[in-house]
Amino acid sequence: MKQLCSVVFVLLLVIPGLAAVVEVNTSSATASAWSEHSSYPAANSLDGNFNSFWTNDRGSHPTTDGAGDWYQVDWPGDVEIGFIRTEGRSFQSGFYSIPQDVRLHFSDGSTLDFNFDDTTQDHWVQEYDFYADQQTTDFVKIEFLTYYHHVWEYIQYYEVDFYYDDDTGDSNPPEVTGQDPADGAVDVPLDSDIVFHATDDNSGVDTATIDFTAADSTLSGGALTMVSPLADINGTLDVDDTDPLDVICTFTADADLPADTITCTVAGSLADNAGNTMGS
Repeated sequence: MKQLCSVVFVLLLVIPGLAAVVEVNTSSATASAWSEHSSYPAANSLDGNFNSFWTNDRGSHPTTDGAGDWYQVDWPGDVEIGFIRTEGRSFQSGFYSIPQDVRLHFSDGSTLDFNFDDTTQDHWVQEYDFYADQQTTDFVKIEFLTYYHHVWEYIQYYEVDFYYDDDTGDSNPPEVTGQDPADGAVDVPLDSDIVFHATDDNSGVDTATIDFTAADSTLSGGALTMVSPLADINGTLDVDDTDPLDVICTFTADADLPADTITCTVAGSLADNAGNTMGS
C-alpha cells in the first residue's frame, strides 16, 4: 500500500491592504515612555529581539478613564508612517490593564483615535494594529486614554514595528501561486515533489530572496502547534527562472516525506526586482 501524507502551505503576509509594504528603519530611533521598569526599558521594544521587552513600572492602579499613559518613538528626521503594529501583552498573574481607547500623536499636531476590543481572556501575545494614513512625522506617540478594567498591571511591548506603503512606480509585491500539492491536500504520496510558483507581473522575481522550508508539523503534537518547533525536512530546492515573471520552484526531499502533516513555508522575504517584498 502506498503511504500518504498531507501538506499545508503557509504564506506569511504582514499587512493586508497595503500594496508595497516597507518597514521603517528604527536603528536611529529612540523609545521612551511615561514609566519604565529599570530592567525593561522602552528601548527593548525596538531591538528586534522578541525575548526582550519594555514594561512600565506602575506603582498604583490606573484609572479606567483618562489614564493618559503613553509610549513614544522619536527619529532624528522625518519618516513616512503608514502602519504600526505593537506586539505585547497587558495581562499577567491575574492582573490586567487592557487598552480600550488609544490616540496616536504626530509631529504636525495631528492625531488619530482607535478603539480596541476587550482582550481580557488573551493571556499571551496581543497585537494592536494602527493604520496611520501615511503620516510624515519625526515621532509617534501612543497615548492610552482609557482602559477596560480598573486594576493595575504592567503594559508590555515585546516589539513595535512601523511600515509605510511605497506607492511609487512598481508597488505590487510578488505572489506565491500554483502550489502542488495544493494547500491542504491530503493523501499525498510520500515520494512527491513540492512545487510552487513565485510570480511578479512587473519587475520579475528576485530569486535570491526565495526562502523555502518544509517541515514535519506532526512530531510536535499537532499541525502548526506553537509549543514545540517543527522538524525541518532536508532536501533540494530547484529554481527555474527561465521566465522571471513566473519562477517555478521544485523541492525534492532527500528521502520520502514522513507520513504526517507537512508544513511548507514561503518566507515573507520574497521580493521582486523593484524591492517590493511579500511581507515578513
